[in-house]
Amino acid sequence: MRRRVLLLLLPALVASACGIPADEKPRAIAAEDLPPGLASRPTTTTTPPVDSVVRTIYFVRETTEGDPRLAPTPKRVRLPADIPQVLDTLFSGPDTREVSSRIPDELRLLDFSLDAASGTLTLNLSSELGTVTGTGQTLAFAQIVWTVTEFPDVRAVRFEIEGRPTDAPTPQESLPIVRRSDYQQYAAEVTGTPR
Repeated sequence: MRRRVLLLLLPALVASACGIPADEKPRAIAAEDLPPGLASRPTTTTTPPVDSVVRTIYFVRETTEGDPRLAPTPKRVRLPADIPQVLDTLFSGPDTREVSSRIPDELRLLDFSLDAASGTLTLNLSSELGTVTGTGQTLAFAQIVWTVTEFPDVRAVRFEIEGRPTDAPTPQESLPIVRRSDYQQYAAEVTGTPR
């Protein structure tokens, strides 16, 4: 009987002698000390946030000839995906190196209004818009115009800088009100009829 009890206790004694020591608090284990199956990171899928939608934002792509072109780029925009949110997304710049932006850093939308009868959107922007010159300035205006005219109710854009009306530069001339068609020469990558 004593022998039987010892045989029953022997595995328990061996197991307790080989057990994992108890730590008082968690400790980090180096990746190289993990078994191979645990060392690799699991693949995760990213679910798009439900508080955003994809909208077309216009950035700039350089061509092999060196001529910049507007590049329609899908980008997530926070809901309600209205004009302020879309412009904020445009002003924050692209997420990829394939395209760039001529929008000056720190540019902000101060105010806007839409004349529903004419479809003319008035944008009051911060003074940074006036810091860009030459083709860069024309492209910055083109990016804004093509992006906001993605809204079906917007057919033309009038600009203000710090509340002062400002003519928008186009490749041909400066105009008080501009449309997509005024920047058509930059739209080689863009399909569809200009408005």
